[in-house]
Amino acid sequence: MAEPLSTMADGLSTMAEPLSTMAEPLSTMVDDIPDELIKKIESLGKRTHNKELLYEIVVEICKIKPRSISELADILNRSDNYVKHDLVLPLRVAGKLDYTIPDMIRHPEQKYKAK
Repeated sequence: MAEPLSTMADGLSTMAEPLSTMAEPLSTMVDDIPDELIKKIESLGKRTHNKELLYEIVVEICKIKPRSISELADILNRSDNYVKHDLVLPLRVAGKLDYTIPDMIRHPEQKYKAK
């Protein structure tokens, strides 16, 4: 016989960890990024209007080591789509970022490195 919903919900609530304890601070997610740069990233907020600062940060991150779109999105706390179209694409066109696999630009392991 099936358990009552209230009993099942009680069991789930003890298994689920609160989101606040699951989310890692940025500094533990990216050990290779200097503290100064981490502070810049954390000070951005979710809706910064300073795109030049975002461009600068992306280039600095990619100077440390090549990064994928999803890695950059995680670091910057932005969507993959936003990072790809609003940050990486303009930086590539401007000649500030290069593909790590230029012969296969849609390669699933494609990353971007700073020039």
